[in-house]
Amino acid sequence: MKTLVGDYVERGANHGRKVYQKLDKTGQQLAEVFLYYWDSRDGSNFEGWWFGNKIGGTQVWSHCKESGALPPASGWKIPWDGAARPTLVVLPKAEQERQEIEAKVKSLTEEVSSADAATNEAVEQVKATAEETPTLEGLAKAEKLLGPCVNPLNEAHKKVTDAQKNATGDAATALSQMAATIKAAH
Repeated sequence: MKTLVGDYVERGANHGRKVYQKLDKTGQQLAEVFLYYWDSRDGSNFEGWWFGNKIGGTQVWSHCKESGALPPASGWKIPWDGAARPTLVVLPKAEQERQEIEAKVKSLTEEVSSADAATNEAVEQVKATAEETPTLEGLAKAEKLLGPCVNPLNEAHKKVTDAQKNATGDAATALSQMAATIKAAH
């Protein structure tokens, strides 16, 4: 798996499909790992997408029987003649980034909602306390109730601000709404 995981760049074509070559960990040099398509000229068992050390070589690590124009996302067997491993997923970089931002937005939505709900509950308690005891003692009690809300709001704000740097479209809109919610809670 470690051999296969990483970023790939387009490096020509083979049997009517694009060929991809892995970049090394620095992203600067090419590694001896290729993702390529092989048609049925050598039999149907060899047709499909492959990970190997060279195009059409005998050292191969993974195979997927699919014959689509692009490498399939799932169904990869490791070793090539073994069982399919659901943990190997091949995605275009843009799709991977989209899924990551969606997951981050979902997680942040839960975090912001929780911090906002806790803050709203504390504010309601403070209002009730202020009506009962509008004194310095009441203010001290209010500060004690609101104090624990500050850190979660600040942490959520920092995470939302960081996520906004790379967000576009619906994710950017959702993050902007979360930032407004946090501001209102503050």
